[in-house]
Amino acid sequence: MDNKEIGIMKNLGKYWNLSVSAGLGSMLGSGIIVGLASTITVWQMVFNLTNGQVGVISGALTFAIAFGSIFGSRFADKVGIDSHF
Repeated sequence: MDNKEIGIMKNLGKYWNLSVSAGLGSMLGSGIIVGLASTITVWQMVFNLTNGQVGVISGALTFAIAFGSIFGSRFADKVGIDSHF
């Protein structure tokens, strides 16, 4: 590596916390989806939910993730990505 590449790597190093935050957010979103999908039948039996109610819960989760993605990114663009995380 030359000095220019080393300088670029040092500048990117200050964003490690941003990378970790984005990775954790992605893992949490995936975990919620997988957790709901694997336990929804248990919820249905315990809470006596109909198939329609299960669909509403699943759809609400999907909508909430989409809402957070759309408006979270717009918020980050306006405020600045560094202050957002």
